[in-house]
Amino acid sequence: MQAKITDCRYQGDADLLAAIRADPVVQKEVAQVDTSDRQAMLRTRLLAHAVRVSPRVIPTIHHAFDALRQRTGITGDIEAYVVPEPGINAFVTRGASRIFVVLNGDTINALKSEELLFVIGHELGHAAFGHHDVVERMVFERLDPRRRMQLLALSRAQEISADRVGLLCCGDLDVATRALFRTASGITSPHLAMDPDEFDQQWDQYVNELVEVGTDDSHGLLTHPVAQDRKSTRLN
Repeated sequence: MQAKITDCRYQGDADLLAAIRADPVVQKEVAQVDTSDRQAMLRTRLLAHAVRVSPRVIPTIHHAFDALRQRTGITGDIEAYVVPEPGINAFVTRGASRIFVVLNGDTINALKSEELLFVIGHELGHAAFGHHDVVERMVFERLDPRRRMQLLALSRAQEISADRVGLLCCGDLDVATRALFRTASGITSPHLAMDPDEFDQQWDQYVNELVEVGTDDSHGLLTHPVAQDRKSTRLN
């Protein structure tokens, strides 16, 4: 039986988001921050400075989005755009009445079609789980250190959920690993050769380094899990 998108959500993501939403301080912050002006202008800026994906403009990406929305059962108004930014990256954000998924041009140039399915699926996962509903309304600098750490932990947990949706969409762990490797390394060569198990060993080396040298708590300040952690312990 094919997995459902609801089965992909990392429990730590759901639990931590519920706890943060129940926090009276967070509720007050969310109520104070008005994002309506930014959201209202977002589509205007994208239409002016990016290329909207449509059946006749970048049709391969449009068909990929359509196929993945059907596969995941995601509904609602979602538009995809490509921006002329360097690097392998993508993000999702909320506008006034729709969700926007934005891909860097280099992402399309560098990734194979099956790897793009992982990246697009990852962003659709963020959209499906409403990951930015709270985070985008928070003023990080106004929070105390404990709540800042909670938000960073939430961000890492949300990436795990999104990775799992990406895996659901591409349907292949090796493909997902290659996509993560390309994102982490920035390597755009179409003739990439990489060994997933060898890539995993970098995580072991990272852990050993923390044990031997110590840590300045920088791991806890990350917004994303380290790449090896995402592949070796969260996608399985």
